[in-house]
Amino acid sequence: MQQAARQLGRPDAARVVIDTVLADTLAPERFSREEREEIAEAARGITVEPGSARIVALYEDHTGIPLGSVPVDQFRSFRRHITDANASDRTAMLNRERLELFRGLGADAELCNQLAARIDRDGSIQVRWVRL
Repeated sequence: MQQAARQLGRPDAARVVIDTVLADTLAPERFSREEREEIAEAARGITVEPGSARIVALYEDHTGIPLGSVPVDQFRSFRRHITDANASDRTAMLNRERLELFRGLGADAELCNQLAARIDRDGSIQVRWVRL
């Protein structure tokens, strides 16, 4: 780090960073999962205008067939129950139990019926989501 700082003309950069960190008296910020997701999406260049519709499109992962869409807030509640803490994961296995959880969170009945038909046929489906 010191060598890179010297090349940039700031040989004191490491000391400035250390002094700043050690002198910091502010309490650490705590972000909810939703806030962390929004920050990560903004870093990837995905931004949502205030007041605009926030929708997540669902696709069957293996075929790319569109399955439907849900509001972001509703999907976030569902996603917490079906995925690991890895925010970069965009797929999940959906079975009957998870579908009933989704239905219980207020998901669209038509979408749930379509998902149920696919699950009944295949036993489970791998779902991919994309935020629109």
